[in-house]
Amino acid sequence: MTTTPTLGWIQQEVTDRGFVWFERGLLNVNIVGVRNPKNVPGDDSFNDWLTLSYRTIPGAYGYPWPASKRIEAEGDGWCFHAFPATLDPGVHYLLDPMNELGTAIIAGQQARSAYRLGLHRGDYPALVQAKPVKYWRDSNLDTRRDHTNLQESVAGLNIHHASKNDSTSIGRYSAGCTVLPKMADWNLFLAIVKRSAEEWGEYFTYTVLD
Repeated sequence: MTTTPTLGWIQQEVTDRGFVWFERGLLNVNIVGVRNPKNVPGDDSFNDWLTLSYRTIPGAYGYPWPASKRIEAEGDGWCFHAFPATLDPGVHYLLDPMNELGTAIIAGQQARSAYRLGLHRGDYPALVQAKPVKYWRDSNLDTRRDHTNLQESVAGLNIHHASKNDSTSIGRYSAGCTVLPKMADWNLFLAIVKRSAEEWGEYFTYTVLD
């Protein structure tokens, strides 16, 4: 998707593909990544989306996230956030993979309870991969992201932020992880996820739409 996704579009796409849409209770988050279909060789921009959808009290503000980022719940109690992100590795790792088998690119799927709150590389809070997910291995060392050689394992495909000073290009910030370039967006995302974990536990489902 090249335009900003909407709550209605996300819900329709998730359910049309036979995936689960979480709507029972409050703050039961749907974490959905949306990949830009334009696979342009050499593009190192954050041109995908990471979205959050969840129910809260109709008309309520999204405590505890900052006042500048509050989004009032719609009449039916749904809140929706769409954050610019990348679901793809940077060009640096396409040309110089960390793994001799090639660079990982997360595939379209619904990875049920595959992520949990933890530390990215033991450094800072993130959603870390806790169970196997599907991904491709791109091993031909060019700047195009090739969706071939499908695998499934725990490969450290976390969800985290880029630089603390915000970022305009993926660079070395992703070797296959889902990454948000703006710290304000990341802080909001993490606050919502942590609040959800208090109600529903530390494990989360990640849905990827290609």
